[in-house]
Amino acid sequence: KEEEKKEEVKEDLFSAKEKECSEAFFDAPPDAKKKKRKKNTKKNTSSETPQRSSIFIQPYKSNATYIQTLNDSKTPKTTYYELKSEYYSSPSFYLEVANFFFEKKDTKMGVCVLLNICELEIDDPELIRIVGYRLFQAKEYAYAEQLFRKVLSIRQESPQSFRDLALVLEQQGQYEEAAKQMYQVIGRRWDDRFSEIEYTAILELNHIFFAAAQAKQPLDWNNLGISPSAKFDMPMDLRVSMSWSADMVDVDLHVLEPSKENCYYAHNLTQIGGKLSRDFTRGCGPEEYMLRKGYKGEYIVSAKYYSNHQQSLTGGTTVLLTFYKDYCKENEERQLMTINLDQTSEKMCVCKIDI
Repeated sequence: KEEEKKEEVKEDLFSAKEKECSEAFFDAPPDAKKKKRKKNTKKNTSSETPQRSSIFIQPYKSNATYIQTLNDSKTPKTTYYELKSEYYSSPSFYLEVANFFFEKKDTKMGVCVLLNICELEIDDPELIRIVGYRLFQAKEYAYAEQLFRKVLSIRQESPQSFRDLALVLEQQGQYEEAAKQMYQVIGRRWDDRFSEIEYTAILELNHIFFAAAQAKQPLDWNNLGISPSAKFDMPMDLRVSMSWSADMVDVDLHVLEPSKENCYYAHNLTQIGGKLSRDFTRGCGPEEYMLRKGYKGEYIVSAKYYSNHQQSLTGGTTVLLTFYKDYCKENEERQLMTINLDQTSEKMCVCKIDI
């Protein structure tokens, strides 16, 4: 990968494919564009008015035959149970069908389909983590917590197990335990392939303290046995975090800035201040993009499946992306999405953030 960096740096940082993503995948509806122009006109009259950003997520579309069958069905729930007998042992079937029902705003059925995976009785931490990510995205935090606790009991040698649990506990308002779990990521010694994950964990630990204060449940660093030296105030206009389900896998985060400068592992610091964290090539991530001061324009986020060093029950890997605007600020907004990357070298445009 180090050898390829030299070649990739020489490439055009704004490829035709990324232009296509920007122009086709993420074009806002005409009415939205008109409203946006009006807002921008007003904002330009006052240089002191803060810029607001919008997040447009590209929906994941499956081409599987059973999804087409569900789309054609007038009674998709009944059709699901009919299909289930045929695809009973396929984890991918449940994951994609759950997405189908979530897109139809039938959250109850989507959760039911995901939990059907438990019938397979497979104690595979990757598969359990995938289901946890999908439930996390659906805001079914209690179910996600149970699954992340199970992953932690199997994979205590992985800092990502503690991090996943801490993040879902934070969303449930269990700030004290969330802080303790996240501090495990910072305070323990890990295998060298996880080096520098503590930098992301410090940022997220401080976010837990921030969220607790916002909820009027302030935490005390000393009472929790957490060193105040970990206190690190870093509000930012834009943050993108990416982790994935499979261990020993390399997924790369790319962010194309309005200046057409591409921030990624071989070019991790941009002229406007965009910073990409360490490139995790053997683990579950995370990788994150941070920008303290956002500049006006579009930020195109992509995920690239670079390589895989292990066998997988589901094939490929599931990626969890979290998009923040006004991170660690009173008006913070957050969106999550999960995507499947099935083939190495596959690159998927997933989101446009408009500032």
